[in-house]
Amino acid sequence: MRALLAAAVVITGVGPREADLAWDDAATPIALVPQPFAPPLVTDATARVHHLHLSGLSPATSYAATLGTTQARFTTAPAAPVRQVKFLVYGDNRTNTDDHAAVVRAILSQESDLDFALHTGDLAQNYPFSQQWAHFFEVEHDLLARLPIFVAIGNHETMDLLNEYARWFAPPTWDPDRLARFHAFDWGQVHIVLLDSFDTARRSGNLHLGLRPGVSDAQLEWLRADLTAAQARGQVIFAAVHQGPFSHPAPDTGHGGSPDVEHKVVPLLVEHGAVAIFAGHDHFYERGRLGDLDYFVAGGGGAPLYDVQAHAPGVIVARKTLSYVVIEVDDQAVKGYARDAQNAVFDTFVLPTLNGAQR
Repeated sequence: MRALLAAAVVITGVGPREADLAWDDAATPIALVPQPFAPPLVTDATARVHHLHLSGLSPATSYAATLGTTQARFTTAPAAPVRQVKFLVYGDNRTNTDDHAAVVRAILSQESDLDFALHTGDLAQNYPFSQQWAHFFEVEHDLLARLPIFVAIGNHETMDLLNEYARWFAPPTWDPDRLARFHAFDWGQVHIVLLDSFDTARRSGNLHLGLRPGVSDAQLEWLRADLTAAQARGQVIFAAVHQGPFSHPAPDTGHGGSPDVEHKVVPLLVEHGAVAIFAGHDHFYERGRLGDLDYFVAGGGGAPLYDVQAHAPGVIVARKTLSYVVIEVDDQAVKGYARDAQNAVFDTFVLPTLNGAQR
């Protein structure tokens, strides 16, 4: 990874009383307001990526950290259900830096009071194009320095065996050999499971072409137990995965949905009352409902756009555009909107969709 033009910082693993910070500035942290803390544990000095786990924080409290020359600000999650939760969903930033920058500018200029960002994967082009990580952090710097981010692993993250991804987005180990490829987190009454649609991948001599996407039995066993507990707590459940169950690119222009996610994951989500599943992988915006689950393809973060079939079965809104999604949860009610890189809202919705055929 080449030297970044600006110091990079990632705020992740945020809960009511803890947070994880990763940054590349050579200097150690010098301040955390309102609470002092010890010097960081440097786990990857060769890449100048420093890692710090903060514990003993207060719920729903704003903190400001000085990390060398970089300033980071974040608010911890509430410890109990709250009235409102508002979060960002976006993904597939790779390849086109200018398009990626347009999406981030729209987010920064148009959105306020976001609690966290949910990323659907493929942050950078990655191996053998590792310079794309530098581009990612240059574009995302101001957003990542003020908003916790949770990432579903994309296929491009796997191209170097998850090494760059793990350095930045994989607490508590920051180790590609021991990272949790699927996990969950809570924010107030919201519960989000982050899944890995490639965890049964078999590798050949080529790191990328050897991928065989699929969902393992171990992941499904974990998912069932996690969803059962979240449903018993009365939480508002969402899922995020890179290759989702449903997607409708025009013929020969994109990937489409994952059969494993459709036939193995979706029934569990429906059984446990999940509201929606967010995905990327195909580079466009699509919202629809098939069966008893709302789904999103939020892949308009900067990668080359694909054509989309706007009138495929189950599709409610589909658009070939750079875009992102905002979800607002008010107690148990869910609504949201999608905005393009020109700052225009082009889709608004209330979930669950009661009539999947409406446009």
